[in-house]
Amino acid sequence: PHEVIEGTRWGGKEAWATFEARFRMPEHWASVPVSLALPLGGQGMAYLDGQPWQGLDTYHTTISLPASMRDGRVHHVLVEEYAIEAGTAPRGPEDICVVGSCLLQWIDQSAQGLAYDLLVGAETLRSLPADHPASAPLLALLLDAERLVDRRRRGSDAFWSSSEAARAALAAGLPTPASEFAERARVLAIGHALIDTAWLW
Repeated sequence: PHEVIEGTRWGGKEAWATFEARFRMPEHWASVPVSLALPLGGQGMAYLDGQPWQGLDTYHTTISLPASMRDGRVHHVLVEEYAIEAGTAPRGPEDICVVGSCLLQWIDQSAQGLAYDLLVGAETLRSLPADHPASAPLLALLLDAERLVDRRRRGSDAFWSSSEAARAALAAGLPTPASEFAERARVLAIGHALIDTAWLW
């Protein structure tokens, strides 16, 4: 056993590794969503206090922690990892994984909501023809909302309040580009099980 820090390299001929850590959430975080970031570089299963909790890979590196763990007590996480990135190609003995920054994250739901709103808007733009009547007003709306965010001091009161203002501006301005569509879009949600169900994503 040895200490692992950000930048630690593992894998190679040793394809498997087990990572362990203990964490405690500050009591004043009890009312907010908290996630545990574990960018370990490979694929594996995370156990919280001995219970299988969630699979991890390149695209799933964080665990949403349950409210029961926001109790100020020390909790245990164990991850069994295989040294391969997301994908189906077989690994080779030269494959190396690198550990990223592992930490607790306090999730601000307003800022997270803004990030998703901007992402959906950007993906909508990519799917629209450049000459579509909604493209120009949607692009202008997204840029205007982004400019409202005060990024001079991330985490400051000005940053949080400006994030809320940007999200409100998006909500207020969306009817304009939406009116350019001849009819309302229909959303079809399609999913598949594969291994995702077993990995508890």
